[in-house]
Amino acid sequence: MGAVSAEKATAAGPSPAAIAELGKRLALRGRHADALNHYQRAINLGSTLGSPPLLLRHFLECALESMELAGMHDAVLSYCDEALAHYRQHPPEGDFARADLAHIQQRRAVCLARLERGEESARACAEALRCAAGADIQLPLTERLAAWLDGGYHISADRLLSEQRRHGYFSVRRDTVAR
Repeated sequence: MGAVSAEKATAAGPSPAAIAELGKRLALRGRHADALNHYQRAINLGSTLGSPPLLLRHFLECALESMELAGMHDAVLSYCDEALAHYRQHPPEGDFARADLAHIQQRRAVCLARLERGEESARACAEALRCAAGADIQLPLTERLAAWLDGGYHISADRLLSEQRRHGYFSVRRDTVAR
């Protein structure tokens, strides 16, 4: 759909970005089911209007964060597994794709830790850190999680959430959401 058509389509209602921003505000209030509905609407409308893939990817990341915070770890793991399968068939080219792969592995490691699947989480941490080195990025949360797992520590959900927040794991934060 061309730019003129996209303008007409959004003239009758909010843009995909505006819908996603409302979802972010809902997520910040802990209303993750409502936030997920908004992210889905933003993705669907954005796809219809031909929004840039990077923007749609951002909406997906927001949705994954709400899914994690709502305890939908198995669903997030399913997404991660599908994304990893994609990268096995289409190895990442370029720094952005390599960083994306590292972040997917990190998200997988976190969800596995929340599900108390320590050995699998440790393997995902190792893979995330390997991918991060190839992308020349740092994953301090993954480094911390790997150290805890290697040390045999019990990782409470509250402690893991605190570390996620401390290391900027979540992109939907009060300082990043339009008011």
